[in-house]
Amino acid sequence: MEDLPGAALAEIMKRITRTSDLSSLSLVSKRLYTIDAEHRSTIRVGRGLWPAKEALLTLCSRFSNLRKVEINYHDWTRGDGNQIDNQGLLTLSTCCPLLTDLILSFCYYIDDSGLAYLTDCKKLVSLRLNSAKNIASSGLLVVAVGCKNLSGLHLINCNKISGNPEWLKYLGSDGSLEELVVKNCGGISQYDLLLFGPGWMKLQRFVFEVSNLYNILRLRDPSFVANYQHSYNFCCESLKDLRLRGIATVEEIGLCSLLGKCKSLQILCLHFVLGLTDSDMITLSQNCRNLKSISLQLEPVVGVGPQGRVFRMPLTDVSLKALALGCRMLQIVELAVYSRHTSYPEIGFSQEGLATLFQSCPIRELVLCGANIFDDEVMKALSSAQFLETLKLMDCKRITDAGMRLLANSSSLVNLTLQDCHGFTDDGVSEVVRARNLDSLIVQGCRVSWKAVKGAAKSVRYDRNCPGYGRLNTRPWPDGRRCEAMEVPREEEAGGGDRVIRWLAAIGDLAYSSTQEALDLRGGRLSLGVEGMAWWSGDGRYAGWLCGVLMGNRWRKPCQAMGRHDDGDAIWRRSPPWRRPRQIAAKPEGCPAMSSKLSLEDLPDALLAEIVKRIANTSDLKSISLVSKRLYTIEAEQRSSICVGSDLCPAIDAFFLQKFDVPQVELCISDRLTWTSLGGFGCKNLTSLHIIKCNHIIGSDKWLEYIGSAGSLEELVVKNCKRISQYDLLKFGPGWMKLKKFEFKFKRSFNTYEPRDPCYVDNYQYGYDFCCESLKDVTLATIVTKPEVGLCCLLTKCKALERLCLHYVIGISDHDIITISQNCSNLRSISLSQEVLLCEIPGGTGVMARTPLTDDSLNALALRSHMLEAVELMFYGCAPDWPSEIAFTQDGLVTLLQSCPICHLVLRGANFFDDEGMEALSSAQFLETLELMQCVAVTDVGMRFLAQSPCLKNLTLQMCYEVTDDGVCEVARARDLESFTVESCNQISLEALQGAAKSVH
Repeated sequence: MEDLPGAALAEIMKRITRTSDLSSLSLVSKRLYTIDAEHRSTIRVGRGLWPAKEALLTLCSRFSNLRKVEINYHDWTRGDGNQIDNQGLLTLSTCCPLLTDLILSFCYYIDDSGLAYLTDCKKLVSLRLNSAKNIASSGLLVVAVGCKNLSGLHLINCNKISGNPEWLKYLGSDGSLEELVVKNCGGISQYDLLLFGPGWMKLQRFVFEVSNLYNILRLRDPSFVANYQHSYNFCCESLKDLRLRGIATVEEIGLCSLLGKCKSLQILCLHFVLGLTDSDMITLSQNCRNLKSISLQLEPVVGVGPQGRVFRMPLTDVSLKALALGCRMLQIVELAVYSRHTSYPEIGFSQEGLATLFQSCPIRELVLCGANIFDDEVMKALSSAQFLETLKLMDCKRITDAGMRLLANSSSLVNLTLQDCHGFTDDGVSEVVRARNLDSLIVQGCRVSWKAVKGAAKSVRYDRNCPGYGRLNTRPWPDGRRCEAMEVPREEEAGGGDRVIRWLAAIGDLAYSSTQEALDLRGGRLSLGVEGMAWWSGDGRYAGWLCGVLMGNRWRKPCQAMGRHDDGDAIWRRSPPWRRPRQIAAKPEGCPAMSSKLSLEDLPDALLAEIVKRIANTSDLKSISLVSKRLYTIEAEQRSSICVGSDLCPAIDAFFLQKFDVPQVELCISDRLTWTSLGGFGCKNLTSLHIIKCNHIIGSDKWLEYIGSAGSLEELVVKNCKRISQYDLLKFGPGWMKLKKFEFKFKRSFNTYEPRDPCYVDNYQYGYDFCCESLKDVTLATIVTKPEVGLCCLLTKCKALERLCLHYVIGISDHDIITISQNCSNLRSISLSQEVLLCEIPGGTGVMARTPLTDDSLNALALRSHMLEAVELMFYGCAPDWPSEIAFTQDGLVTLLQSCPICHLVLRGANFFDDEGMEALSSAQFLETLELMQCVAVTDVGMRFLAQSPCLKNLTLQMCYEVTDDGVCEVARARDLESFTVESCNQISLEALQGAAKSVH
């Protein structure tokens, strides 16, 4: 390489993009080292830079021509050493005179004084600040004044920066900014940005996103006058890319006024914009003739229709027709509808409006999500779209095989994505595959098999579940299938040597699915396939075939072995990759002859018994018992449970309950069973009784007293039995003494008219004379305990209580939880489900709508329940914009987390829990499992705090809409998770979850 001229070497260095490759190449010779130092224009540093100041100075001295520098301390902890601080920016400004692009992410040691050093970077063109929590408006003003060439500014999660008009007005007056991005900055309002003034004239890209959806309590527009036409006197004719998310424009136009001014607009994204109407879209279509891409993400709002107030999407066919008429250059369309009901006509668009748009515009890429009005008729119109190349259908449940056959006629389709569409099958997809030469095909969560999509396109991506879901404990096969495994004992012969045959490898697929099932045993592996099973010796050599075939749930014995024993190629094709033989070698000592056939009869009883134990499907057990008398006998010995029902005939002859010594009985949906049947039980050893949906059983004292007097019952579950009242169960008498688990639930809503407690006396202390000191598990759901205490009296008596579930218990108060904490020192698990009720204001000044329990309950548990390990707090009916409806606060929850060794935490609908709570959560020493559901205030910042949690192993996120791929990647990189479940988080992609944990769902 020394013979090459310097220009050629420089060109080679420019073509190498990987930093590690560049660093390696620079070590080859001094000449390459010098050329790399001269031509290196970009570096990215972070927590691996130590010591930070000295290392940065060395890098800047070596690479004197740096133009782009990124300082990213993502996933940084104090154990990584100090970050680059203000002196680091001084070094950059001094040693890098050509610096044009600077990115600062998670730089907590840099503040406004450090940002002031950037004024010496006279060529600085782009500045990006991400999660810079110590930088305020004054620092931005200094940069705006000193950096005259600044054309791009990104502000992401910078909550200390406020919408101070000074820095905005200065940047606007200069008029040099071409790109402005503001995301999730709590101190900047959309109305502040409207004061950008002349700065809008040159702006080409503008992004504004708010993390809290529809926060209508933000600062009001100072220019707003009711019933007066807004007149923002600015011009934004250069704006080509506009993205708005999570803003409210109900009374004030706000940033929606941009839609009437952007004549050069090409890309538009309007996501969850409250107040968006057809009039805005008409204005857009009239002024933005060059529009090429539009993305609309909508959800239902309350509107006014011909029949009065309706609950539907804000936009109708009027918007689609306006786009069809005015935007003739439209090429990319995304329509995402988020609705709770698939059948309810909430979508304002119709099939005719969509068809009009498809036929009028040269649409090349179309994305439809949740469009329940989109069916086979629209697919017919879509098939005639001449320019359509890419189609993505998500949650479009009304498309059937007929629609897919019509799509096969599309002339230009090359990329197809199908997600969570359950209306079509293999037949419909096969039609498209045969007709179109696809470049890429993605099928996820549909009723389509792997066989139908295999080889259907140049690039195929298949998942039987929805995006973000996956099969647990599986290993991928080369063709996309998966293999699941269990374990089998190794048999020892009388001579003490290992049994000759240890391994059985899979050959073929199961008939009823694309899953290859296998049993991993202590000495080897047994796999069941349609072509039979193969024996392998301990050293991996092929030994023979096992005759026996599993077809669905039918076992058959073929007349001859499948495949040739000496056919090495056949063995290679049919065996899994982890047991492929390189050659057919001589059989091990004691191995059956290679030409012999092996049957199930050759297996020992212990191995057959182990196989029978692992078969969970009852029909498979019945089928295998019919193969031979030996298997019939083994199955009869090993069968420990049965489930009978409508197929049991004649019922009395087949099964007679009173003749058995039954330890456990479960009665489910038995409408004809009465209390006399229960009272006539002759099962003296009965320890468990479950009564579910038995509406003819009444709360008679006779059967309750009889079972209670025996005192043998340890488990009693009563669910949704209309004629059994909670007050009847209080008369269980001595039966409470031995009871360890008690569960009482109502399916219906709170019935305040249920039978009254006969022992109730107004203003009189209750005196139920029973003892339940053995009770460890109590579950109460949907009951009313006011004015009578009812089953809540158990809370004062269960001194051995370890697990408590109180779901929708009307009348529960802080006093009850305080009593629990005082009496139940062994409490390990508590689950509380609450919804908004009318509660008295302290002091008796009135009532307010909130959940009944307050921080007093949490503080009581934190003070006395020092063994508490599992906590579940669920809130229903609480609006995200009104966190005050939940009486718990973040401080109370943090106190509980810091005082108890909580290993498992579940939060659902906890609107009060935000990133600061996640920061406190990250210091919980014992937390192993965390489930966050509908926690809308948690963002990527909180996920970064969670990445520091020392013991976290299992994480679940459901409907956490503010968490994105960045936050998920932070946790995945920092924690070695065992399981990661993500559901309905629309900003998290499948790519971010791949490999994030051992088990991903």
